[in-house]
Amino acid sequence: MSAAANKFRQALASHQSGDLAAAENQYRKILAKAPLEVSVLYHLGVVLHQQAKTAEARQVLAKTVANAPDFPEAHFSLGVVLMELGRKDEAESALRRVISLRPHMQQALLRLGELLVLQEQYTEAASLLRKATQLRDSDAKAWVSLTVALRHLNLLEEAIDANNRALALNGRDDNQQAQMADLIYLLYRHDPESARQHARRWIAAFPDSAFAQHIGSGVLGLPAPDRASDSYVKKLFDNFAESFEGQLARIGYQVSDIVATMTESVGSKGDLIILDAGCGTGLAATSLRQKASRLVGVDISPRMLEKAREKGLYDELVEMELGDFLKTRKAAFDMIVVYDVFIYFGDLASILGDAAHALLPGGSLAFSVECSDEGCSYTLGPHGRYSHGKGYLMDIIKQSGLHLHKVQETVLRHEFDKAVNAFLILATKPE
Repeated sequence: MSAAANKFRQALASHQSGDLAAAENQYRKILAKAPLEVSVLYHLGVVLHQQAKTAEARQVLAKTVANAPDFPEAHFSLGVVLMELGRKDEAESALRRVISLRPHMQQALLRLGELLVLQEQYTEAASLLRKATQLRDSDAKAWVSLTVALRHLNLLEEAIDANNRALALNGRDDNQQAQMADLIYLLYRHDPESARQHARRWIAAFPDSAFAQHIGSGVLGLPAPDRASDSYVKKLFDNFAESFEGQLARIGYQVSDIVATMTESVGSKGDLIILDAGCGTGLAATSLRQKASRLVGVDISPRMLEKAREKGLYDELVEMELGDFLKTRKAAFDMIVVYDVFIYFGDLASILGDAAHALLPGGSLAFSVECSDEGCSYTLGPHGRYSHGKGYLMDIIKQSGLHLHKVQETVLRHEFDKAVNAFLILATKPE
């Protein structure tokens, strides 16, 4: 074995053992004497990438493919690095080159499919990802990405099948459980019976999944639990935190307008102690801050609270289940605002009692609920939200010891081009 080959073998041994800094140093020493040795250039690019030296890795890998244009592994590594740098067009070119050289390289098909999903080229993405799953059906990431592409193509049955494959490989993935909830609800809108069949299988396969049990119950019309479980709500909104505000904007949901309507008759001098109950990312904070000398937010989702904290408008933020929190704050607030939170409660008796407990005498509770049919107490829909009947609301407010001040029916938002009607309610605690 030549001296150069022996040094390369030693460098590879360092690399394979995980001593990345030593491997980098050894590769560089070899290249100092043989700067165009493409195998060494390639491995240097890889080890730089593994050490998060991404920009330098790109330069080294670009040099590699310039000197070895038919080197598929180098093109692949370059494509991955370019994706991480956000250079999507260049990444796409690199990955397409890999596939032209090696059409059945599973990871290249997967990465290009993932990239095309990001670029909303769903038809080609689905084709590539189907091939990736055929080549390696144990690759959960391929099934996950295929699910996303198929969902955007409205191929819901196939998307559910792909998502089932992902869940079979990693059933504890809350993102995929949430994805299944979304897919089954979408299918329910135009094929309720097929959705019910999938829901039955989902519940049976994942009896401990908060998503399966909650959404499955709504789709199947099973007796509704009194409320969504803490686990379901926490996981739902932790998963939703990054896209929450953008999603609401797309469906025309103007939180500040709704909160202003709910609270317009309550004091406006900026001297109130206010609780934003289920505050989420803090969308109501700007409106409420104008009325508050002290503004407190509570939410069960830590990731939503991170977003609320970034706004810098709250005096206190607490991670806690709402009912448990209210029990700890006797006669603490002039006003409690609860928008789009009671849609995860069916029976409102306990939570309204807790709210009354936390209000100061003369304090106000402003809340929203989605409308249900008159004569109905509450129902759990296939989307996982509760709706409430007006008569039930009037009775339960009275039972909680609060006085109804105002009730207004309005359009809360639009969902699939259909208005979602809600009651905006203001109740007060006797002096």
